[in-house]
Amino acid sequence: MAANERQVAGDHYRSGLQHWDLVAHNKMGYFEAQITKYITRWKKKNGVQDVEKSIHYHEKLTELLENKVLDLPYSREPKFLEEFKISNELYSVEYTIFYLLLTYTSMDELFRVGILLQHLLEMAKEKERVN
Repeated sequence: MAANERQVAGDHYRSGLQHWDLVAHNKMGYFEAQITKYITRWKKKNGVQDVEKSIHYHEKLTELLENKVLDLPYSREPKFLEEFKISNELYSVEYTIFYLLLTYTSMDELFRVGILLQHLLEMAKEKERVN
């Protein structure tokens, strides 16, 4: 059985194009992959807590880049993002976060991700209040 055909616990990663495939095809860094992992699953698993985890990974990535522990990524074109958006039913704010994390080459672009993550957190809190 192929790895994509099974999941250990839950079903929050079941989709046409899975998160780990998007990460691999785009050669995403660890921190960008963690940010997007929690964005992918927040609606199906841990809600606000998953968005907060995304924010925490974003804070760490920002610190590492500012302290020159990591280098800014080179310019690249995202692969399979449209397919991923459809199969995972991403909201436009989630899609924009993904797009920026797959293409950013400056701290300003990464800063915009932080603003969008805060907006997503407010959306998650509102959804939690309504439910």
